[in-house]
Amino acid sequence: MTSAQGMKKVSGWCKIKSFFAEKDQPDLSPKAILKKLNENEVIKKMGKGELSIMSKYQEGLSEKGAEAISIIQDGLIALELIKVDTSCECWWTDFNFGVYGDKTIGAVKQLQIAAGIYPKKIPQGQIIGKQTIAALKKALEAQAKGKNWREAVRPK
Repeated sequence: MTSAQGMKKVSGWCKIKSFFAEKDQPDLSPKAILKKLNENEVIKKMGKGELSIMSKYQEGLSEKGAEAISIIQDGLIALELIKVDTSCECWWTDFNFGVYGDKTIGAVKQLQIAAGIYPKKIPQGQIIGKQTIAALKKALEAQAKGKNWREAVRPK
């Protein structure tokens, strides 16, 4: 499923599995993700440069921080930077949303490289801050318009 396809119809089994996983099927449409990015208080602070999240402090993330990471992961999945087989029934119940682990680090690094973001003293992918949030939003806005997101974030 591509992100433009949005959400699939969910079977009864998936509804039960989602309940126990405490995760509903994410809407991977760029517009839905942009809306969540713009509404989330933690991500708003990240976008203003007031806050950054580093992967090595994953254990210390609050519930709100984990929610922000989950929204960012939705965007990275929509951009196909996190490889998930979304054609599998209940795929979202098997993905570790809200955890800034290896898959997320790799995807953030790919986004940062595409956008020409090189954090100081910290390896790429290990930190999400103002520039990365801006690049993610720009990429999703381009994708929502049917444009190549990599072209949209490429430094001029």
